[in-house]
Amino acid sequence: MGYRGQVEGRSGWRFDAPVPHRFQNGTSRGAGVVLGHVIQKPINILVVEDSDAVRAVLAMSLKIGKVPVGNLYQATNGMEALRILRTEPIDLVFTDINMPEMDGIELMEAMAREKNSKIRQLW
Repeated sequence: MGYRGQVEGRSGWRFDAPVPHRFQNGTSRGAGVVLGHVIQKPINILVVEDSDAVRAVLAMSLKIGKVPVGNLYQATNGMEALRILRTEPIDLVFTDINMPEMDGIELMEAMAREKNSKIRQLW
C-alpha cells in the first residue's frame, strides 16, 4: 500500500502525490523528492519559458531533486514548444503562462487540439 506525500513551498503552494513508501521522518524536502519516488524510469521533460534564468533554475531544481530526467527540452514560447512536441517523445511539460508569440494557455489549447497527441493534461 502506498502513502501520500505532501510538499509545501515557501510561497504557500502545495503539491500532493502518491509515494510508494513513507520517508523516514514522514515528510519530504521538495517536489523533486516526491517525483523521484513516483517516477521509476527517466522521463523526457519540456520546459516552456521565455526567461533564460527561470529555465536554468527549473533545470537545476530537477537535477537537485533527483527527478529521473531522460532528455530536457527547452522552448522560449508556445510555437517552439509545439514544434518540439510534434517531433520528440515528451512525457511532461512545464509551461509559463505569459510568453511572446504563443502564451501558455494558447499552448495548452493547441496541445488539446492535436490529433495524434499522446499528451495528457493536468489542469
